[in-house]
Amino acid sequence: MKISHRVEAIMSSKSISMVARVAELQKKGIPIISLCVGEPDMPPPEEVMEEMYLAQKRDNCGYGPVSGHPVLREKLAEQFGKAVKRPIRSENILISNGSKQIIYNLFQTLIDPGDEVIVPSPYWVTFPESIKLAGGKAVFVPCLTTHQLDLSAIRRAIGPATRAIILNSPNNPTGAIYNSDDIFQILQWAEQFNFVVISDEAYAFLTYDQKTFTSPLTLLKNYDTEDLLNRVLTVQTFSKSYAMTGYRVGFLVASSVLIKNMDKFQGHVCGNVCTPAQAAANLTLTMPQDYFLQMKKTFEKRRNLAFRLFSKIFDLTPPQGAFYLFPRCDKYYTENIKTSEDFTNFILEKAQVAILPGSAFGAEHYLRISFATSEQEIEEAFHRIQKALGERP
Repeated sequence: MKISHRVEAIMSSKSISMVARVAELQKKGIPIISLCVGEPDMPPPEEVMEEMYLAQKRDNCGYGPVSGHPVLREKLAEQFGKAVKRPIRSENILISNGSKQIIYNLFQTLIDPGDEVIVPSPYWVTFPESIKLAGGKAVFVPCLTTHQLDLSAIRRAIGPATRAIILNSPNNPTGAIYNSDDIFQILQWAEQFNFVVISDEAYAFLTYDQKTFTSPLTLLKNYDTEDLLNRVLTVQTFSKSYAMTGYRVGFLVASSVLIKNMDKFQGHVCGNVCTPAQAAANLTLTMPQDYFLQMKKTFEKRRNLAFRLFSKIFDLTPPQGAFYLFPRCDKYYTENIKTSEDFTNFILEKAQVAILPGSAFGAEHYLRISFATSEQEIEEAFHRIQKALGERP
């Protein structure tokens, strides 16, 4: 069968591939500890799961509005508007199947063949492939060793074909929260050179050490809101903050003009998001937040444990958000272990621990280690990896 060139050109997701590999090994009875998954390991609150069930009985589960249920769009506009201190309207909100679908749809809507998108690296695995599928070109700009943005390199990367820059903060895979002064400078360049800033804020809720995340929408005080929403496109999701990864509910905040065009495109791609899932998402916005705040505290405690342990064997920077460590691994290279992928294969075989290679995120010689699991598994995984490193060939 002939496969299109555009699909042949994209890479498979390393994270999805590793999850499938782990499942196969576990099915054979091999006790793999998975530190490769990018999702909370706890369920959403009982009330949220119950609401999804009740919504199927209470509401019409037929097709709904492509841009999302009006009640959810209104509530998101109200809450997001308060957070960024802007008059956000429901017409500025579009609901889609998680942030991944929104990012894909954004590039399809904004990018023409030959357009360039600046992608600071390390980056989430899906960014470059979504850009390719839109006919665009990803221009990779390595971050500093602190995982902060390299402004000088970004400025050099801006050219006549630059259509957008995509910023993911708190960052997957590094856990870095980008400096607000750096983001402000990028916003100035976006206006000067006429490109858009896509702000992927999937982990906005999960920040640690009382570190606050600053959305780019809060940084330009003198802009008219609709003009600002033409320049800054904000992507958020219920997946990480509300432990609703399988519900597939994300949202875009943008100008009403872009939302109308996204609605047009989405109507031909996936239509509306699952109606009961939208009802469950809406409940998370109105119910007491104690469960989610406790979840955040749990992740911070795990972060502290994981950093304390793994910093004994790896060079790494403490993550400020998300739920990943991103250490260097090249000091453990040997004649048989020459890349981060070699390293993760060795650890999977010898330690029976699944982690992801930095090469999947555009950063060779690094690893992504998820601490979205129990403290017991974090400790056991550490001891297995430490033992395997002492036995490497």
